[in-house]
Amino acid sequence: MYSYYQLSPRLTYGQELREAAGMSMGAYVNAPQTHSAILEAYYGIPVTPGLVVTPEFEYMMRPGETSVIPNAVLAGLKVIAAL
Repeated sequence: MYSYYQLSPRLTYGQELREAAGMSMGAYVNAPQTHSAILEAYYGIPVTPGLVVTPEFEYMMRPGETSVIPNAVLAGLKVIAAL
């Protein structure tokens, strides 16, 4: 699955103005935000009846919608059990 997130140009422009004025852009905002994308792959593996294991991989491009934070890789494992 591929997801793309585009922030409003007004938000980006407002953050650029605040940065130029030396003001804070908000909590946890490192630079003006523009866009972000996530590439995700997962697959459900039935282990036994009622038990499914799902390994998951995500590649996050421009996390936080800025280029200040490097791209990130996320790997995980989900276990689903029906009782």
